[in-house]
Amino acid sequence: MILCELSSIATLITAVATFITVLLMFSERRARIIISIVPHDKIYFLKIENIGKSTAKNIKIHINNEYIESLYNKQWKEILVRIQSRKFHLCAGKAKYYPLVHCYSSHDKGNYTKETINNWHKNYKYEIMCIEVEYNSWYYLEEKFCIDNFDSEAAIIPSSDIKQIRELSAIKRIISKNNIWKD
Repeated sequence: MILCELSSIATLITAVATFITVLLMFSERRARIIISIVPHDKIYFLKIENIGKSTAKNIKIHINNEYIESLYNKQWKEILVRIQSRKFHLCAGKAKYYPLVHCYSSHDKGNYTKETINNWHKNYKYEIMCIEVEYNSWYYLEEKFCIDNFDSEAAIIPSSDIKQIRELSAIKRIISKNNIWKD
């Protein structure tokens, strides 16, 4: 009798442990969306990235209208409105970039004067951008930030330069490991 009870308890413990393991594996392998603003080539971009291990499906984005209306570039406004009207997929490790505004400027940028660009920053750099994201028909993310949160004097190194830096570092390690070019 005691042996049957111990066997039942052991079976129950094994079932619970298996269930927890499956949940953890599922959680570890799922899609994970993060949102940020990144400056590149003197333009701030909205970056939507899947840092998870599986494809994020049926991604639906909503950006507050007040923020979109504050933007001066009509074409970029239209892009932000369009991405809200459709769903899309994002593979693991991939990102999408949507232009928002030019960075502060000391000269004109195409159709926009430096005064237009700098006045936008003066008036709206603290304007809250609220972004809501739903994906995989299950997960929900809400982010609130402003351009000023991402305004930095730090240099942004293009990814191609980072790749070259890594390759040079690897070559340096090989050279020092094999004592090449030593007297």
